[in-house]
Amino acid sequence: GPVMVNGSVKMPMSADELLEMLAITIAPSAAPSTPSGATNARQFDFTPGNTSPDSATIERHDGARIRRALGVRGDTVTVAGSANGPNDVTFGLMGLDLPTLGSLTSLTDRVPTFMEGYETKLFVDAFGGTPGTTQYSGTLINWNVKFGNQLGRKFFADNANKTGALIPGPVQITADLTFEAAAAGTLTEFNNWESQTSRLVRLEFGQNAVIDAGTNEVQTLTVSGTVSGGTYIINFRGQQTASLAYNATAAAIQAALEALGAIGSGNVAVTGGALPGTPATITFQGALAGLDVPAVTITSSLTGGGSYLVATPTPGVGYRKAVQLDIPGNWSATDLNKDDQGTRVYQLSLQYLYDPTNAFGLRWRAITNRTAIYS
Repeated sequence: GPVMVNGSVKMPMSADELLEMLAITIAPSAAPSTPSGATNARQFDFTPGNTSPDSATIERHDGARIRRALGVRGDTVTVAGSANGPNDVTFGLMGLDLPTLGSLTSLTDRVPTFMEGYETKLFVDAFGGTPGTTQYSGTLINWNVKFGNQLGRKFFADNANKTGALIPGPVQITADLTFEAAAAGTLTEFNNWESQTSRLVRLEFGQNAVIDAGTNEVQTLTVSGTVSGGTYIINFRGQQTASLAYNATAAAIQAALEALGAIGSGNVAVTGGALPGTPATITFQGALAGLDVPAVTITSSLTGGGSYLVATPTPGVGYRKAVQLDIPGNWSATDLNKDDQGTRVYQLSLQYLYDPTNAFGLRWRAITNRTAIYS
């Protein structure tokens, strides 16, 4: 029968090494953008659309012969990882022809950075919203995301006994995410499954390898009007602090913020205060250093007619290597009969749905200090 070239590439998650594989599987990326305030960082976006992915020539030495696969495209991508394990990406490949070579092509070496499972963050937002707004901490256990082009092979009578063309089919995207059952976000998404409410999921990998040191974000709390008593709560990435007295000290505010899973100990410093007489200044640091983080919000039960306001005099600037995978869709199924280390976990399955507001049904984003693909 005709020659039909198949293969696969498996690698740990890497903002550096995914670029070429995404370009031959998802779509050819446009020229990378430089995020606002960045010096070394570059952002590459890959979204399926009407433009065919690139094709590649891939060389392989099997110990006896050097082979070169021509016209190779990616048919599938699988991202499989867990919080206490690896985070691997596997590409299923299809090619047009496989001739023998005499020697390998010399390429430029670089030292990549890889992203383990624990370096993963989960965000879930309203369908059509801004990806990466609401983080679910203490929720995600493991994940398995599958993308398929459903490539078909065309054969022609004069094609020299090989595949003549690779034809894309309808794109398929599914994601199985395992959530800690007791987490608040799990109940929220279970209810969204019951009501068939569309959601926007982001898996973000990385953020530990610094590209640009940048500037730490500074936010301030000030008073408008007169405040004479009562309490308030600080909200950050979908989490709430314990109630704070209207005149809580900077130390009390810092302790309340550090108690949030979305912040953590040592990742914020609070100075100034106490409100309402003196503004409080919140500086993000540690794991949140050099990041553009969402502004905190205030939920208050204050007396005296005034309110507390939030401002960001110094936005966070600075970028770290990251891969972001955005999938809008509906929860299509739930499996409640699972456990992890003796605690109940739920598996929710997401079926992608095209998001007309964000104009994608899937988006890969790689932030790296590489300046070009195929270099």
